[in-house]
Amino acid sequence: MATTSGSSSAMVTLWLMVLSLLTLAVPASSERRTLRSVVRRVRGGSDLDYPIPPNPFAPAHDKDGPKPPPPKLGYAASEMDGLTLPGGEGESRSAGPTGYHAAADAAETTPARPARHSKQSRWRPLLCLGLIAAGCALSRPADTGLLTALDAHHERYGALIPALLRDAEALVRESPLGSVALHSDLIWVGVLGAWLPVAPLSAAALRHWLPSLGAAQLLAYATLAGYLLRRTIPGSEAFLAASFRNSRRGRLWTLFTAAFSPAGLVHWLHAAALLLVVAPSLETQLGTWRTIAAFATAGASAALAASVAQAPFARSSSGRASTSGALMGLIALRASLLPTTPVRVGDYDVAIGRFLLLHLAMELLSNPSPRPRGAERFAGMLGGAAVVGMHNPQLWRELLTGAGWGRLADYMRGLV
Repeated sequence: MATTSGSSSAMVTLWLMVLSLLTLAVPASSERRTLRSVVRRVRGGSDLDYPIPPNPFAPAHDKDGPKPPPPKLGYAASEMDGLTLPGGEGESRSAGPTGYHAAADAAETTPARPARHSKQSRWRPLLCLGLIAAGCALSRPADTGLLTALDAHHERYGALIPALLRDAEALVRESPLGSVALHSDLIWVGVLGAWLPVAPLSAAALRHWLPSLGAAQLLAYATLAGYLLRRTIPGSEAFLAASFRNSRRGRLWTLFTAAFSPAGLVHWLHAAALLLVVAPSLETQLGTWRTIAAFATAGASAALAASVAQAPFARSSSGRASTSGALMGLIALRASLLPTTPVRVGDYDVAIGRFLLLHLAMELLSNPSPRPRGAERFAGMLGGAAVVGMHNPQLWRELLTGAGWGRLADYMRGLV
């Protein structure tokens, strides 16, 4: 009997060892738990699990049971379930049995990767400001230009200006980038080769200041107002900037307001500088209000083209300004109406084709629209240039038939 009892005990021990090895060899967690439960029943509930090294990333435990770590990033403990993590593409990460999200902790401990264009966004606006400042310094008007501007203003609106103001001495202050003067209750600014009345100092001065405003100043003030609205009103992109989503939801007015809402201060300075240079000569051909209408039409066409270009790339909610596209339309229109007349900037003459290339370079430097893409920019520029077809339909007919491409190439080479 002793021999039989000893052999039986040896057989049981042998089978327990085999079952223990199987629990370690089975990879699946469910089958491993089943084998371990069988072993525990044979041995009377004892646990055969080998000690597991402590996990330094696991939450702390106490005698009352496991508890999740304190909430981070301002989330309450009840809000951790179903938390959408960065980079999860909108997918919610489920919590473990203790309510602790390991992925959330990993997302917090892993430093965020900076955007690829974050470094570029630092020097691009500065370079654009440098170009504008260089243009202002090279084309700063002389004091004799102020006398010419005052004589022209008094000759046209002299009946609205008191004689005492007309005969007063002008106060002038000069700077490396421009000059400022005070005369006839108006503040005059000399910049980019011209003297302009920018603001009245009294209510009586409004009577002769408002009629003196040209298309360039009116458009510069309108775009400045749009920039301030975009900066001060939260969520203004929903009713100012153009996007495919806004157009699909019936916000068609954004196609026009996008031209008057620059994406940033440097973007507005870029637009104002080019307007002051290119709009006056265009205004002599079309008139004030037709020039403004051409700017608005070119901006709407550019916004529509850029919005359509967003659809294939899943960027329908990215609001964009079409101010640069509207400027592209004015430059292309001037090139169509005055192809051989260079753009006058102070004492310098710039070919209209080179001026267009300058605008394209400044657009890449000054426009900080979110997630900029080459397809959207290219479509917006083409949409803005399409305004030329309103004044020269014959050009579009030749291009559609294929007969005018060679002439257009020669024409573009002549512009540059």
